[in-house]
Amino acid sequence: MSNRFRHMVIVLSSIILLAGMLLAGCGTKGTPSGEQIFRMNLGAEPPTLDPAQTQDQVSSTVLSGLFEGLTRIDEKGDAVPAAAEKWDISEDGLTYTFHLRKDAKWSNGDPVKASDFEFAWKRALDPNMNPPAPYAYQLYYLKNAEEYNTKKLSDANQVGVKAKDDYTLEVTLKSPTPYFLSLTSFYTYFPVHEKTVKSNGKWAAEAASM
Repeated sequence: MSNRFRHMVIVLSSIILLAGMLLAGCGTKGTPSGEQIFRMNLGAEPPTLDPAQTQDQVSSTVLSGLFEGLTRIDEKGDAVPAAAEKWDISEDGLTYTFHLRKDAKWSNGDPVKASDFEFAWKRALDPNMNPPAPYAYQLYYLKNAEEYNTKKLSDANQVGVKAKDDYTLEVTLKSPTPYFLSLTSFYTYFPVHEKTVKSNGKWAAEAASM
């Protein structure tokens, strides 16, 4: 192959590639109208979509598209704001004050509140939950969480999580935990809608009540 012919092939290939890129960018802009369907390829039916009961990969994959924790993990592996837009950490590393986004909504239009997180975490730690939350121990970083979950302490109000108002969540740890922000992206730390949970025992097993 001559150098001239090789050069022509390279130029022609570059033109075709550039044309393809330009055409790919010529789609309709704006929000699509009409019904939108998202399909997820799963190897099995998720056993549950209750964050407190989840312990398998299929359920956690679906949950990641339905719920959002205080933080999420970005492509670099860092914890970044999610349901919480910012947070403050005390000098001793024991108290985290999360400030929630005010535009976060449940699918029924209710705002996502700090109390949804407090309720969800204490629910997962509840020693009388049936069946018990398999990953309740992931919350043991909270002050008095292990004591409450193992029935050494009966008062859930002594667990280190408190909604100070609708959009402020105060978390107290039993010891400094540098990776705590990453933990809040894990599904056991996801919030749940208290009214739905209390009104329907099968809320996480049926699409109509999710």
